[in-house]
Amino acid sequence: LSEERRRFFRRSQSTVCLSYPPPSPFSPLIDALPLAEKPQLLHPRQTKETLFGYGQQDTLEVWPDTPLSPPPILPLINHPVPWKIGLNFATDKRKSEQHSVPVVLSSEQVLCETSHSLTASVLMGRWCMTVELMGRVFVDTLGRQQNSIFSQLQSFDATEREIRREMDALRSSVHRDLQLDVERGRESLLLALFRQLNNQCEYRRMSSGQQPLCVHRLRVTFKNEPGEGSGVVRSFFTAVAEAVISEETLPELDYTLTSTRALSLAEVIDEYTGKGNDAVSSSVGELCPLFFQPGKTGFYSIRVGSHTPARINAYRNIGRVIGLALLHSEMMPLPLCRHIYKYLLNRKISWHDMAFFDPQLYEGLRKLIISAHQEPDGIRNMDLSWQVTLGEYEGGETLPLLSTLSNKPVTTSDVYDYVQHYAELRMIRIIEEPLMAMRSGIYDVLPTNSLESLTAEDMRLLLCGCQQVDTDTLKKITIFSDESRKGSDQIVRFKSWFWSIVERMSNRERQDLLYFWTSSPSMPANPESYQPAPSVTIRPADDQHLPTSNTCISRLYIPMYSTKALLRSKLMASIKIKAFGFI
Repeated sequence: LSEERRRFFRRSQSTVCLSYPPPSPFSPLIDALPLAEKPQLLHPRQTKETLFGYGQQDTLEVWPDTPLSPPPILPLINHPVPWKIGLNFATDKRKSEQHSVPVVLSSEQVLCETSHSLTASVLMGRWCMTVELMGRVFVDTLGRQQNSIFSQLQSFDATEREIRREMDALRSSVHRDLQLDVERGRESLLLALFRQLNNQCEYRRMSSGQQPLCVHRLRVTFKNEPGEGSGVVRSFFTAVAEAVISEETLPELDYTLTSTRALSLAEVIDEYTGKGNDAVSSSVGELCPLFFQPGKTGFYSIRVGSHTPARINAYRNIGRVIGLALLHSEMMPLPLCRHIYKYLLNRKISWHDMAFFDPQLYEGLRKLIISAHQEPDGIRNMDLSWQVTLGEYEGGETLPLLSTLSNKPVTTSDVYDYVQHYAELRMIRIIEEPLMAMRSGIYDVLPTNSLESLTAEDMRLLLCGCQQVDTDTLKKITIFSDESRKGSDQIVRFKSWFWSIVERMSNRERQDLLYFWTSSPSMPANPESYQPAPSVTIRPADDQHLPTSNTCISRLYIPMYSTKALLRSKLMASIKIKAFGFI
């Protein structure tokens, strides 16, 4: 392969573990990239080994087959050797009284006397642990140097503390605020939001230059709602995320000239005369939904529509909202595919990102490459060509994979080129203009170097939190207060009822409860960052009224119901009516 091809099929640094050689680029998805198959695995304290397929590794030959004898390895074996990176590692101290008996240290290791080989984790375990410990100690010094390996070893908690510190310093450096006045309805919300962001950006760019939307404080007011504060801001980001990923068509978009590209003369004439509106009514027009789900349910990529200035401006405003969420350390539950996060972070998009975009397509292309090696004649029978007809959500056009249309068939020697061009077309080329607009929108808020330390997984955790709502964690951070004037035994029993009901909820129901309670459907990656912490106030006995909440202070008000069954029915009724969560 050429060096360019090698780079495309090579794993990115954020998915590489020091203690293991990377799996084959063409291993089955479930083995090579468990996170792509099971997105719920992403958690701040989850290991790279679990997320990126390093759990089962082949042995690493430490002594080739030569007439020479291997070096003695028993002294290494007779000491505890960590089998995974980290401070909490497992060791196996089992020894053999006779060296002729094979020594088995763990399930990952092999019969060393017969094969002269060790697993990579055993061979490199101590070195990796030393490097990791050094990374934790020197993360603020050596770790800040460009391309430092220490920066790749720090935990998400350390990364989050660092990014929050930078965002706090950035907000402290400016003295202007941003006030947004919006409505709850999707159409009104998007129109008002985009118009205000465009106006603010144009006005402040003329007066302050770069990062016109970098503000000290964000204030949001919803029409006909008296609430204000952090709860309203949280609900704003959630409402925007839900509005932009909705499958409904867009409203007629206003447009202020803040596009990432200059208008052509034809576009100016069309805008002025109203021509080109026929595209609006089609499924790939200006008003078709902004995002779609190409693979796993709940993960979104950009939907191809008419790249009119108004639509491109919509993507730029989405980027601005993402930037504001990061600046103010708020979640915006917009679960994008991994390649979009990487593009926004200015990272190279590679072969493995296709697994997060469309797992089935990834498997199909992977098997194509393997088939080209095992059955070279089979490629000719597949009748592959250098052009692709895309689906409705990606424009529905037939596009060439190469810069110039080629009529020659795809041969065995072309397979790597074919897969690379196909993946790049689907993930980048057809949506590059909206991607550029989103990235420009983020940098209307933040300096261009402010997100350099983040990986795609870091950005997803910061914006979307944890997909699974952990009841045990919620218990630890929730504060109860009593206004019922009942005895302590009744209070303890009521708390027990409440947590028993929450534990038996589905994850979706727990997300609805969190949304009703705090105005965000996900738990932050770091639950301690809840400001203020979730709380429950037990009100006097009342079997008639539903629970209510004050999302501004993350407080749930529940009457002292007479039975557990009544508590459950009232609580479930409340969380299904999301508007009750805002008082």
